[in-house]
Amino acid sequence: MITHSARVVLIPLEAQARRAVVLVLTLVAAAVIAAAIIRPAVAVYLTDRATTVGALERALGWDPRDPDLHLRLGRAYVSLAERPDYERARR
Repeated sequence: MITHSARVVLIPLEAQARRAVVLVLTLVAAAVIAAAIIRPAVAVYLTDRATTVGALERALGWDPRDPDLHLRLGRAYVSLAERPDYERARR
């Protein structure tokens, strides 16, 4: 007799449809985890190489939750040589 730990979850995968559902759910979970890891890394990469306001805006698109990137973009808006855009810097 085989005994299993209380933490083991056994999913019967005899049916083709169940296998497909488990595969799809696994792939979706992996994609969500990968996106959560990759998006901030891409934002840091783009921020380090940003030389224009547009480049900082693209980096912010990859990680809109990064407060340091928001501050850097706000400072870039304020420091524009021709006609600083204070309204955009406040957002």
